[in-house]
Amino acid sequence: MAKILVVDDSKAVLNMIASTLSDRYNVLTASNGKEAVEAASSEKPDLIIMEVKMPVMDGLQATRILKEDPRTRSIPIIVLTGLDSDEDMVMSLKAGATDFLGKPFHLTVLNAKVMTHLRTKALYDSLEQAHRDQEIVLDVTRKTTSFLNIIEVLHAVTEKLAEYLNLRRCSVVLVDEGKGHGLVIASSDAPDI
Repeated sequence: MAKILVVDDSKAVLNMIASTLSDRYNVLTASNGKEAVEAASSEKPDLIIMEVKMPVMDGLQATRILKEDPRTRSIPIIVLTGLDSDEDMVMSLKAGATDFLGKPFHLTVLNAKVMTHLRTKALYDSLEQAHRDQEIVLDVTRKTTSFLNIIEVLHAVTEKLAEYLNLRRCSVVLVDEGKGHGLVIASSDAPDI
């Protein structure tokens, strides 16, 4: 279930949006930009819906902070504001917002924007994962091209897999189903096995 952070200093707006989205999404709330930055950093939502004008820290400042942080940079942000002018829209987009929605708004429009941006985020995340996977394969390939012995290659592969997957040990086991046993032929923590 996708996680959405809704940020507004108006409890009525928070409750309206949360009740609209909560049957399909996990909805978190915050009442100002500072709380939004903290919640986004710890909870890693899939989407943020944020009011511009708020106490403590406004939505544009919070958006800038979130877009500068590599951990939260890819989270789409829909900015909400009662100031429905082209200048406000441009300022929001320059701050890093993904989209803009003027108040008052129709819940059907909000729902459509949420669905669209969550779909786009899922595609982006999928591409990012594919890119990370390709980097791992490339790194393993570079590491193993200098070895001529298959056991050295397998050890290098298990070592890299353990590193990337944050494992204490990664092994290649040759299983003989007929005899009911296995033989470890390479392990990340034992290069001489």
